[in-house]
Amino acid sequence: MCLGIHPGSDTALQLGALKAAGCDRALVEKAPGAQRDRQHVGRGGGRLGLRLFGAMAQFERSIIRGRTKAGLDAARAAGLVAGPLPFWPRASRPQRRC
Repeated sequence: MCLGIHPGSDTALQLGALKAAGCDRALVEKAPGAQRDRQHVGRGGGRLGLRLFGAMAQFERSIIRGRTKAGLDAARAAGLVAGPLPFWPRASRPQRRC
């Protein structure tokens, strides 16, 4: 049986407990994966990645904006009005039927 031990924990106690439980091998991680896989933004590749993500976000936003405008235009053409309900004074309110 093989188990992994995360960094920052007391490995001596955990290794002793694992050996007492019959574990023949234990993997001890020296540094957390997030620190090893960190992308450096100050370097050329990091800046390029950020610019690509920014460009994709702008493109997606323009697509969403176009779809929203098309939907609102179609609703207006069908006679629907977007936005809050208009305010009617109590005297001129239409009567409820139910």
